[in-house]
Amino acid sequence: SSDDVRKELDIKGEKGIVMISEGGRAELEFERNSGVHAVNEWIEKSAVPLVAELYTDLFKNIFQGRPTDYLLLLAPKSSPDYPILKEAFTRAAKQLRFKTRFVLVDTDDEHNAKDMGYFMGYKGEQSPAVYGVARGEHGQEKFLPDFTEITTEN
Repeated sequence: SSDDVRKELDIKGEKGIVMISEGGRAELEFERNSGVHAVNEWIEKSAVPLVAELYTDLFKNIFQGRPTDYLLLLAPKSSPDYPILKEAFTRAAKQLRFKTRFVLVDTDDEHNAKDMGYFMGYKGEQSPAVYGVARGEHGQEKFLPDFTEITTEN
């Protein structure tokens, strides 16, 4: 029954749309009584993963549509700090969901490192690093924050 499904997935609302993750968890709930436009916008935003991993063949897909602000974490997956960085990056992404797209870039992958060098001016010795990108009317603006320690507070 639908009550059993709600209980199994820990769904709180009575009405609306629920997006289920690949792991079978209810990730997002849309409970407003809104028109088709609002539902379509929510689906478009929700279809994007909370944190996208950059792969060469997905490069264009990640940097199109909404949102137009991006935060990129460039770090080698081989680093012992990688799981900690990824977890902190994911926590920050939850706070800014639908406002900023969070992208993980594995700099162990030479294509990723080369692409980030070309587009962001990234140099391998700067790893891990966080870069910001804002798409606007006049193209893209790129930001390299002035902090070196990566935390959810900054």
